[in-house]
Amino acid sequence: HAPRPPSFDVLPTHAPRWLSGHPPLTARQEAEIDRVFRLRARSVEAVDQMIGEVQRQLRASGIARDTYIVFSSDNGLHTGEYRLMPGKLTAFDTDIHVPLIATGPGVPAGSSTAAMAENIDLAKTFAAIGGTTMAGDGHSLLPLLEGQNPAGSRNAILVEHHGSPLSVLD
Repeated sequence: HAPRPPSFDVLPTHAPRWLSGHPPLTARQEAEIDRVFRLRARSVEAVDQMIGEVQRQLRASGIARDTYIVFSSDNGLHTGEYRLMPGKLTAFDTDIHVPLIATGPGVPAGSSTAAMAENIDLAKTFAAIGGTTMAGDGHSLLPLLEGQNPAGSRNAILVEHHGSPLSVLD
């Protein structure tokens, strides 16, 4: 199913001052956002096909049961929400929620979690998958992947952005 395009003319409750006076998007802007949104949805289909081919090759090689596949991104993206042209420079959920999808040994099929993770956790996770540890920040997500809810899970994540507040309006 193709994702539904966002509602372009809705401001968040108690919108911040820089956003509250922002005018609704024009029909031309909405059409461009919709066009790009559909192209992005098609690109996700291509990624899905690629992952399917990788899985077929892993099965054919006999190593699928010993292999993890992890898919993520570097950021979220707003695409018209809150009257904003596409971008990624706000602290709205659209911009800070990033997909993290994993499959592999011990990962229950179809499972999900609301636990918080950060990109910094990936290195420790990959080290744990490899049977080793490493110094530094971050937490291994391997227990979460295996369906456990480890003690000490995050309850907050710091989101920072340094730059011109006008950049989110471009």
